[in-house]
Amino acid sequence: ESQAKGKLSSHLPAGERKRSRFWGQLRLGLALGIALFFIAQRFLLPSTPTVAERLEQTCNETGVVCEALVDANNAEIGTIAKRPDNTLFVVFNNTPPQGQVYQGWEIAEGQPVSLGTYEGQIMEINQPVSNGSTFGVTLEPLGGSPQPTSTPITVHPISS
Repeated sequence: ESQAKGKLSSHLPAGERKRSRFWGQLRLGLALGIALFFIAQRFLLPSTPTVAERLEQTCNETGVVCEALVDANNAEIGTIAKRPDNTLFVVFNNTPPQGQVYQGWEIAEGQPVSLGTYEGQIMEINQPVSNGSTFGVTLEPLGGSPQPTSTPITVHPISS
């Protein structure tokens, strides 16, 4: 059978043989390129750290203070990391319920100021909070609220 194949290809016009060889080499090149892409993805490119890894990395940074976040019943609901520049990295044990977001608040002199809304487990607050203020989190409708509409799920003093 291979002899028949060889005879068939030798009977093809030169242009057809070149075209056939071209397409074979192109397929081989594409297969190698795809294989290299997946190898690079797996072994060469950095992977995205998990939530737990990000929290551990943050808590191990110099000058960062990490503490448990607790609810009104003193049950641990997450971790708050206060950086030396007074920015916060907050990780909750769970994502907010469907149709709601976590909304962070800085409460200074009795007035809540929104620190943004967050749909996942992580709140990355890059706006420094004031020492002596209080950090609170409420569950709000998607899009957030100009003022808290529910009792805070956690309240945490910000100390120096």
